[in-house]
This record gives sequence, structure tokens and C-alpha cells, in this order.
Amino acid sequence: MEVSDPEKTMSHLLTGQLLGVLATQNDGQPYTNLVAFAAVKISSIFFLLHRNLRGNIQI
Repeated sequence: MEVSDPEKTMSHLLTGQLLGVLATQNDGQPYTNLVAFAAVKISSIFFLLHRNLRGNIQI
């Protein structure tokens, strides 16, 4: 069994995907939004959301 490097695994995942799901909650109600993102490196992930999404209250 191969033990993976978590940073390498995350880097591979972030560079191999164009879309993700951002999940938040407000008053016990879940909100999910499909987002496009760009990852320069693991510590820098950029994504854009429309201001009127209710889940943005939590960000």
C-alpha cells in the first residue's frame, strides 16, 4: 500500500478539476453553489461568486 503525500494529492486534485462545490449554512439551512476556481498553489485558491447568492453571507 502506497502512502500518499497530502500536499501532492491536493495539488493533483486542484489542478485536475475546473469546478467545485462551495457549501455553507445559515440558520441551520445548507446552501451549496457550483463554483469555478483556479488554484495557483494549495495556499492560493481563487473563485468568483455572484453577490446575490445567499450562501455568500457566510464568506
